[in-house]
This record gives sequence, C-alpha cells and structure tokens, in this order.
Amino acid sequence: MPKYLIYPMFTAIFAFVLIATVPKTEIRRLSIYGIIFGGIMDVIVHIFGHITGLFSWINYGPFAFKGISIFASVAWAIFFILYFYFLPKQKPLNYIFVSAAIGTSVLYYNLMIDLGIFGTPSRMIVPILGFTLWFGVATWGFYKLNAFIEGQPQDGQLQKEKSSPWIRLSPQPARKIEQKEKKRSIRLIRYWHKD
Repeated sequence: MPKYLIYPMFTAIFAFVLIATVPKTEIRRLSIYGIIFGGIMDVIVHIFGHITGLFSWINYGPFAFKGISIFASVAWAIFFILYFYFLPKQKPLNYIFVSAAIGTSVLYYNLMIDLGIFGTPSRMIVPILGFTLWFGVATWGFYKLNAFIEGQPQDGQLQKEKSSPWIRLSPQPARKIEQKEKKRSIRLIRYWHKD
C-alpha cells in the first residue's frame, strides 16, 4: 500500500469517531470552531514549518497543495470538533484536559513520523512547544468566540439581568406591555394613597 493512502485512512477514522460520539446538532454548532482552530490553524502552522524547515508533511502523493496536506487539515478540523465537544467547563478540569490533549497530539506527531508521512528533526521539543501554543490559543479563542457568537457566559459565570422592574424586554406585543405597565402604575398609586 502506498504511504499517501494513510492520509485518507486516518481522516476517515477521525470522521467515524466524530459521527459515533458527537450528536449531529453539536457537530453543526462546533464545525465553525473546528474549521478555524483545526483546519485553518493547521495550514498556518504547516506553512510556518515548511518555510522554516522545522517540519513538513512528506509522501502525500496527490493529496496536497504546495506542501500542505489536504487530509491533514480536514483531520485536524474533525479533531478540534471532538476536542471542543468534550472540553470541560470547570477550571481545574479544563487545564488537565488541555494537557492530556497536548500529550496525545505529541504521541500522534511521533506516530506520523514513524509511519513515514511526516518529516522533522525534533521529536519532543518542537511538538511540545507547538502544541502548547496551538491548544492554548485554540482553547482561549473557543471560549471567547463561543461567548461572542452564542452569547453564553464565559468561565461558567452567570450573566446578570440588566433590565429593571419598570422596563422589561418581552416578546409580547407593545400594547400588552403598555396595559400591564398601566395596571402596575395604578396599583402603585393606590398603594401609596391608601392613607
């Protein structure tokens, strides 16, 4: 079997794991984060590695463009969908999770070297530094972007309600709100003028 067929095989394995473990609605919701922090970041990282000569994909056959493997970027996008789906929200657990993900990625990096589809002079220092930076930026960016796009509170904090009891946002038509406010005002006036 040619070595370049390893690329579509490991991408298919990641896709199977994704479909088997993550619900369809969550895949749709997390896809944008996986594409940004997995696929696009992989392209940026490998352009940097190709220019500096620190690392590069090899034996990619017809599955690459200008030294960047197409299937590797798709696999990283799928991996980050899985990563963000299982990422805990509690502070001490998410640090442990990120550290475990960095460790597994270093093992994956060395597996790719042993399979002969990835070339690099460093087996430990470059991947540990690179994955620490990558996963740190991806996790921080996910929390910030998720809070911005979906309006969810960051770091498990509850958002305070900013509406006063006199002005409330409601999906009801304006007339009903106006009638309720009049009734409330009349009740308040009657309450204060009971004397």
